[in-house]
Amino acid sequence: MNRLKLQRFYLVGPMDSDRDGGKIWRKDMTEWLLDRNALPLDPYHKPLKFDPEAMEDDTRFAKIMVAKKICDWEIVSKHVHRLRVVDLRMVDGCDAVICYLDLDKNPCGSYEEIFTANRSKKPIIVMCPQGMEAIPNWLYGTLPYQMMFDRWDEVEGYLNYIDTAPEIDLMDRWRFFDLEPMIRKVLKCDYCGYNIGGHDA
Repeated sequence: MNRLKLQRFYLVGPMDSDRDGGKIWRKDMTEWLLDRNALPLDPYHKPLKFDPEAMEDDTRFAKIMVAKKICDWEIVSKHVHRLRVVDLRMVDGCDAVICYLDLDKNPCGSYEEIFTANRSKKPIIVMCPQGMEAIPNWLYGTLPYQMMFDRWDEVEGYLNYIDTAPEIDLMDRWRFFDLEPMIRKVLKCDYCGYNIGGHDA
């Protein structure tokens, strides 16, 4: 089936309080998604043109932390506002969200991104390392519990089911648009031999 092909997945999770850990799971999930021809959106590596100040690399993060130490709240507000606006735009533009909800890491931005995605009834897959019983009750009234997990292999198993099963439960969340013909036309793939998602043009 390969239903995940060209689906855009925004990778939500703590960054400020877990710089290294946040990079590791996103790198692993990025590779897993790319193997299935999906499009991961990693806020550490925003696919953003023409706005370098909105990139969330370690250099800009260090500038924010220095500004906080010297109580320069104007700089903190300015930088974080820009990051937040772009991140929420990526939530708007994605097809689904994968969220690493580590409750020990003060996932403030993650909650806003979850609720923003939920307003559009996007699929929101949550992985909570503290266990499903630790997930806040409010989320059980907000999201389908069938998309909540406490291990990455369970997340991958669920996504593999969505990707390959002959029939799936859309849960009134999953939407699949056949964009590949238009993408091929725009990129003139039929003429230039461009390879989309590992398949021959």
